[in-house]
Amino acid sequence: MELNLRRDLRKHVPLRELHFFIANKTGEEPRGYITKEALITKIEELANKNPEIIQDVKELLIRYMFAGKGSVSWSIPSETIEFSKEDIENLIVKKSEGNPFVEELRPPITSKPALNKAFWLRDNLLKLEFVYADRTYFIEENYEIREIRPTKRAAILIRLLNTLFVIESRASFAKSVHLHKMVADILDIDTYILEFTDEEIENIKTCLNARKKAARHKRLAGDFDVVEVSAAPTIDDLDESDEYQNLLSGDELKKARYKFTYALAEGRSLDVTIYISKRGSIWFVSEVPEEVIDYVFSCVRKIKGI
Repeated sequence: MELNLRRDLRKHVPLRELHFFIANKTGEEPRGYITKEALITKIEELANKNPEIIQDVKELLIRYMFAGKGSVSWSIPSETIEFSKEDIENLIVKKSEGNPFVEELRPPITSKPALNKAFWLRDNLLKLEFVYADRTYFIEENYEIREIRPTKRAAILIRLLNTLFVIESRASFAKSVHLHKMVADILDIDTYILEFTDEEIENIKTCLNARKKAARHKRLAGDFDVVEVSAAPTIDDLDESDEYQNLLSGDELKKARYKFTYALAEGRSLDVTIYISKRGSIWFVSEVPEEVIDYVFSCVRKIKGI
C-alpha cells in the first residue's frame, strides 16, 4: 500500500491526533495557534531527523485513513461457508480484469461502483476499494462553464472470523446496499445485511457502556408518524428519564444517538458519538481510529452471536 504522508495526514488524521503525536515524540506540547499544515510540517522535520519515526507515522495513518467519520454496516453469508485468505484472493482476481492486489485497476468511472484495488490490512482483514462517479455539478472558470463529476472512493472490508467471514462497508447506507451486493457477486455467494431489533440495540448500548442522548420513535399512525427527542443537558441518559420512559418506551425505536468513552492504548480516552439504526447501519459522528470500529464490531458480533 503506497502512502503520500503529507497528503494522507492532511486528509485523514484529525488535528488532535497530530498534536498528540508531536507531544509524544518531543515530550512537549506544540505552542501557540497551530494549524494542521504546521503540525504536518513539524512531523516531517521530526522524521527527517529520525527516519524511524516514519513507521510510526504510517501506523497512525492506518488507524485513521479507512475509519474517521462515516456509516458502517455488515453483511454475512446466507449459508455457512468458510473461505481462506487464498480462496478470497483467487475469486477476486478471477472476477477482475487484472490483479487488484498488485496494482490499481483504474476502471472507467461511472455511477456504478467498480473494484479498483485490494490489499490485506491484517492476515484476517482485507480492504477492497471501489470507485464511482459522484453527482455532477457545474462551476464557472474564466467565463467558461465547466462540468465536474468527482470521483468517489468507498471501502469494503472482509473480516475473516473463526468459522465465517463478515463483509463490512464504509459508505452511506444507500451506497452500502450496492457494495454488499457487488462483493457477494464477486464471491459467488448470497448475503444479507445485519439489522438490529430494539432489544439488540439496547444490548449493544449495554456492551459499549453507552448513554442514550437522542432517539427517533415510530408512532401508531404509520411510517411518517415519528417523534424525535433529545436529552436535556441535565440528563446523562434518556433511558433514565421517567418522562421519556412514560412517553415513548412502548413505541418502536427507529434509530438512536449514543455516546460512550473509549480507552485508547496510549492511556488517553476518547469520547465517541454514534447513531444506531434498526436497518443495520452504525454512523460514527465523531472521528475515530480503526480500533474503535473494531470495538463496536466486537459488541455487534457478541449480540448477534457470530
